Amino acid sequence: MVLSKIFFAVLLASAVLASSKLESVQALDAYIAEHFVAYPERVLQEKDISFLYKEYLTLFEKKESQFGFAYFYENLQAIIQHNREGHSWIMGLNKFADMSYQDFLGEFTLGAPQDCSATTPNYSFRGASIPEAFDWKDKGVISPVKNQGQCGSCWAFSTTACLEAHAKIVHGGEGFLDLSKQQLLDCAGDFDNHGCHGGLPSHAFEYLKYSGGIQCEKSYPYRARQGKCVFDPKNVVLKVPGGSVNITAGNEAELDEVIATIGPVSVAFQVVGDFRFYRSGVYSSKNCKNGQMDVNHAVLATGYGIENGKKFYNIKNSWGAGWGVEGYFKIERHVNMCGVAVCNSFPKLKVDSPKVTTY
Repeated sequence: MVLSKIFFAVLLASAVLASSKLESVQALDAYIAEHFVAYPERVLQEKDISFLYKEYLTLFEKKESQFGFAYFYENLQAIIQHNREGHSWIMGLNKFADMSYQDFLGEFTLGAPQDCSATTPNYSFRGASIPEAFDWKDKGVISPVKNQGQCGSCWAFSTTACLEAHAKIVHGGEGFLDLSKQQLLDCAGDFDNHGCHGGLPSHAFEYLKYSGGIQCEKSYPYRARQGKCVFDPKNVVLKVPGGSVNITAGNEAELDEVIATIGPVSVAFQVVGDFRFYRSGVYSSKNCKNGQMDVNHAVLATGYGIENGKKFYNIKNSWGAGWGVEGYFKIERHVNMCGVAVCNSFPKLKVDSPKVTTY
């Protein structure tokens, strides 16, 4: 088998792995673009695959494995082919490149599609005048990108990222709150959340309303696995008295208005195979679904705009700052791309009506 021969050639060459010829992921991207994407007729040779796999292992601090190599080869081919086709976004190698799609889904998304149809909308659209482009990331209210690890806890990371931003907007203060994701994993089960197997930010905001609030990361640290609830009300650092405000499913005018006038929004969408290798540009897909029963990944929409004539939402992910554009991605706006408009909510930190933010 050709792949097996190449794999064992890589093993024999493992002594050179300590000194990579390509010094950064950006250099690896550039090498692939220059030597393969730019030449549609060029076919990957054994020496090319061996070289790129060695560089990949070194740059991402990975250990070689026969299955990992086979997945790397398959994913590398898909990345090169996609980038040759001239889409609105490009792909790149990342920490997921030596994983199968099924393994990836089981470890880094909600684990199973979530049913958002029971989420009752309660946001009142005001028809406010909003700018053509806006991003809270530029306003200094978005906390640093975090990494959920190998646990389907994206819903908890989306929830806390949204809370951290809204706390900064509403309460001000220096720095950012670093809120406990583990409290949500361990304690929010009665609100139809399932630890590392999925949940919804709207349910989490409601849990926090009735539990009395959320602790900080330091007092209730993240372990990337569900455990016994040890919530201590004395350690609460933020309360959510208004619970969840839910945007009408499919209404991107409401989503735009909330982002521009109130704050970032927890959104969910369906991750399909190509998305995990997003590097830059405005993501769009013909393969994903967009219904309320299809979404499988929760993230944070921080802003919106237009790039090369294509409208987009700018979104903070929870796969670490080394993924995408420093942990962020852009997804096509006003077409309900992959269901990005069907399961959206934000926390109400004050019991009075949200105040329109000036920009």
